[in-house]
Amino acid sequence: MRLDILLARAASRLVEAGSPSARLDAEVLLCHVLGVDRAWLYTWGIGRPTAPTRRVSKP
Repeated sequence: MRLDILLARAASRLVEAGSPSARLDAEVLLCHVLGVDRAWLYTWGIGRPTAPTRRVSKP
């Protein structure tokens, strides 16, 4: 699964939970899990996620 898809899913769940800044929140959480900053996410974040991201994305 690509990181942009993970971001979209996370943002969707955060919208459902009532977050007023769901996309930003999803980006911040994903960056924390990956140990990168948002600049990295926008520059290199298209591709396959790392193992910790896969673990987090499972139900």
